[in-house]
Amino acid sequence: MLDVQRELLPDSYLLIVAPETTDAPEHKLARGLHRASRSGRRLIWVDCSLLKEIPTEAIDLLLAYDYHLRQQGRELVLCHLPESALAYFSGLAPHERPALAANLLDAHGIYFNGAIR
Repeated sequence: MLDVQRELLPDSYLLIVAPETTDAPEHKLARGLHRASRSGRRLIWVDCSLLKEIPTEAIDLLLAYDYHLRQQGRELVLCHLPESALAYFSGLAPHERPALAANLLDAHGIYFNGAIR
């Protein structure tokens, strides 16, 4: 399981994903993504800097939310991905993967300077 911290920003929504610290069976990533998607924010940032790996279940969830958000003209941006997840997402066709950024600062510069993807 993963633990998620949420931060509502003026133009976007930030989720910081961390390893689960309790044995609670809640799907916190799913709940965090659901809340972020309902926020109406155009950009949803997912910071994975605290993770050493991303479970397959979480990757599938991220891909599903990316597709859902794109249908609404919105973006899911993944930052600080572990190498294995970065290799997986990079292996997908550009139209099938979420936007990827090395870090939040790079992602912010890309999106707010108008050079999306």
